[in-house]
Amino acid sequence: MPIRKTVLATGLVLLTLGAPACSSEESPQYRDAALENSVRSYGQALAAPDAPAAWRLMSKRCQSMSSLKMITAVAHATHNQLGAIPVKTFHIDELSGNHAIVTYGYNQEVGYKRRNWVREGGVWKDDCSNS
Repeated sequence: MPIRKTVLATGLVLLTLGAPACSSEESPQYRDAALENSVRSYGQALAAPDAPAAWRLMSKRCQSMSSLKMITAVAHATHNQLGAIPVKTFHIDELSGNHAIVTYGYNQEVGYKRRNWVREGGVWKDDCSNS
């Protein structure tokens, strides 16, 4: 039984040290980081061009208004205009529950995009609408 005692002791030590408990609530920092990661991944997919990756980061509503073929054309146009550069600026303008408005950009020459994002299935996705 030494393994059981070790596991129990480890659990008690973690609780004593203040390890975060499992919960359905996520920290604001985690939520913000997840949103930023999705926005940057989406922007990078468009500039790569990697239309399937961009498609996966589009909301169901957004996908229903488009097609993978159209996103492929947008990704190629973005790549031709920008090259494979990363999103350089990111700012959360508004965040409430599963909806966010973010502003992001590749560089000053291209300008900035202010877009709506929604969280579906725990993943932040572009909602194909400017704010």
